[in-house]
Amino acid sequence: MLIKARQEGFQAALEMVGAEIPVGNAEADSKPPGRRRPRRRIPHLILRELSFSGKAMVASQIAKAIDYNLERTQTALTRMEEAGQVLRNGEGRWAIGIAGMTPLNEDAAAGNGNLTNGRRP
Repeated sequence: MLIKARQEGFQAALEMVGAEIPVGNAEADSKPPGRRRPRRRIPHLILRELSFSGKAMVASQIAKAIDYNLERTQTALTRMEEAGQVLRNGEGRWAIGIAGMTPLNEDAAAGNGNLTNGRRP
């Protein structure tokens, strides 16, 4: 009701100016909403990348490997370091920490790695 009253007031103002707007046609020109990507679990992706690479990596290498923004990758790495999931060496390279192995081991135990007899199908 309030919207209709505002629309009528707006139409009256436009009539004073000498312009017209179509009533009830607001949806005709609108595009359907785009499909958004599901939210990714960045810390999990970082841990997987570090475990698969088997070597320490700089933040830019990790960001490129997981296709993510460098600044946000660095933020995630810092938070993960505080949680003990990753370790940073003196050269600024990141490696997986002891606490970081837990989520990866949970996936393996649950069968989420799609492993069959130790081999990928």
